[in-house]
Amino acid sequence: MNDRKRWTAGTGIGLILWSAVLGEAWASAREGAAEVSGALAASQAPAESRNKGQLSVRLSFTPEAAAPGGLFQFEAEGKELEGADSVVLVCGGRRDRFQAFRVSGGLWRGYGALRLSEEGQARARAVLEVSSFGGAPRTMEADLGVAPREYPSSRLKVAPRFTALSAPQKRQAKEDQQAFSRAYAQDAPRPLFAENFVNPRGEAPRVTSVFGGRRIFNGRTKSRHWGLDLDGAPGDPVYAAADGVVRMRRDCFYAGGALVIGHGAGLFTSYFHLSRFHVAEGEAVKWGQRIGEVGQSGRVTGPHLHFGAKVGGVHIDPQLLLEFDFFPRPGASAEIGGTGTHPDGSREPLRGGRHPNFPLPTGGAAP
Repeated sequence: MNDRKRWTAGTGIGLILWSAVLGEAWASAREGAAEVSGALAASQAPAESRNKGQLSVRLSFTPEAAAPGGLFQFEAEGKELEGADSVVLVCGGRRDRFQAFRVSGGLWRGYGALRLSEEGQARARAVLEVSSFGGAPRTMEADLGVAPREYPSSRLKVAPRFTALSAPQKRQAKEDQQAFSRAYAQDAPRPLFAENFVNPRGEAPRVTSVFGGRRIFNGRTKSRHWGLDLDGAPGDPVYAAADGVVRMRRDCFYAGGALVIGHGAGLFTSYFHLSRFHVAEGEAVKWGQRIGEVGQSGRVTGPHLHFGAKVGGVHIDPQLLLEFDFFPRPGASAEIGGTGTHPDGSREPLRGGRHPNFPLPTGGAAP
């Protein structure tokens, strides 16, 4: 514990600095958005009343109002969707496309997110796009409420050498970014997980830097922090937040030892600055499985875990992902475990209501 206090006290600014540079370098390539016919409406009327006669389906969002950087679930249901082969929700000014999966018959479900640029808006505009075996897509307009959420800003004045990179460093950073883009392109169409996501560092790790903070260096906004930094000593265990497949294992310039896990349905989590890997690229991992160890690899000045999350190519606040209930039960409070509805529509017993490795044994070692 004394060691952690020493590095935390001496390296706070360094962590903020390199988290900022990391956020700037690792913003993955934006996915192109297809053109959607029809203008986006801004009224709060039900989606069915604003489809211009193209579709007649029920479209709902959970929660009804999502925070910028927050995850939401959408469901589309109707007889017209029984013969569809693709259902997509288009958001973010037509930049973001969230692919749904068929639950049964004419019921489709998917997950999306609002960009941080939606801060301060009352609602976000969206279009449901339905295609049937190569035919022209039909569309329906809808609105999603935007919940208020504020993210902090940090102002630092630093020497140019902290933000300037050499040509070899830039080349390596670019190659790493391309590797991340390839990893995020490897998605399973349906969810691979059957439990709510859990904190990869344990039951109550100390947060050293939150998601979404603006990093302003020498008067210029350089980036935002695209993850959640969690305290840890070198060698402390890091767990998979949910079932999935390791899509990338790589030693990176900024992120150091990095893992990306795909959980299906557009959801990914990432784990940076690891000192050791316990899984291989392409390996299937289970909820709560030990996948690595905390380290200080990459461009950081002290050991910690940078935990990131994305859906459909959009960065989301990992804390909101951890709070999201994928398995709501009528009349029951949100919790991990019990019997719930699997995201693919089936019902099956879910494993125990606690993380399989919590509480951790003395010393933080995995069982």
